[in-house]
Amino acid sequence: MGWTPQHIKEAGFSSGDAEKMASFLWPILEQKTGVCGVIGEPGGELEGYVILSITEMWYSTEKFYQECGLFVSPNCRSSSARRAIELIRFAKKKSDEAGMRLLVGIISDNRTDAKIRLYEREFGKKCGAYFVYGAGD
Repeated sequence: MGWTPQHIKEAGFSSGDAEKMASFLWPILEQKTGVCGVIGEPGGELEGYVILSITEMWYSTEKFYQECGLFVSPNCRSSSARRAIELIRFAKKKSDEAGMRLLVGIISDNRTDAKIRLYEREFGKKCGAYFVYGAGD
């Protein structure tokens, strides 16, 4: 998938572990535990992706999609956010097709307000918030 430090830096708040990512992503790429949408020509630059994992809340057996990452290559970003919108709409389509809810969160301190505005345009009013406490904050 072409994971680089840029992906990890923007995708979360901790360092990445290639082995752990591979064991998590492989079943999703095989469409066993989720689905991944990708933008880019085969063999060409990875322009963007969205990773959706099928999961459950700790208190329920109801399955839902959880967006585990949405990334657009810095070379492919623009003020129109076209690729990000395509990936969000792909995720919404998969949610609708499966008849499952879609949970999306932003854990980032990189352009967070712009990301929130984009997601609010596509999903409507937000529900809840994340807070991070501890080492490194």
